[in-house]
Amino acid sequence: MSDPIKDQDADEIIEALRGMDINSGSASDKNVCLMTRWNNYFQKGTLEDYQRLCADLGLDSDLPSKKKCRQELKSVNVNIKQFLKSKNKPGDVKLFKNRRALAQYTRRTHSFFPKRKLPKGCPLRLLMKDMDI
Repeated sequence: MSDPIKDQDADEIIEALRGMDINSGSASDKNVCLMTRWNNYFQKGTLEDYQRLCADLGLDSDLPSKKKCRQELKSVNVNIKQFLKSKNKPGDVKLFKNRRALAQYTRRTHSFFPKRKLPKGCPLRLLMKDMDI
């Protein structure tokens, strides 16, 4: 288990993410890259941002710390692209019962999100799952 991120480290990670462009170039999403969506959604990475993320994924939104939120986020099987595109969270968010179902959906829809592009410690990494099943 990794050490919790300090607020200063979180700010540096958020700032590093702001300049990134991870866009598949698909016609349906030409103008808005996923990292922009993530940055707009997650904002500064405060406890409130973590709690909102948990709530939008159908988890307990009253968790008392970022560490507790991060622990809960590890258990979620969600496609990040689909989550970020959902207008009605958590209602429209597809949660998968296991990693295999998530991998099948991700492959079928070509909705990959490259982990290598994310800085270490980024909360988005907690939602990443290994697709080699």
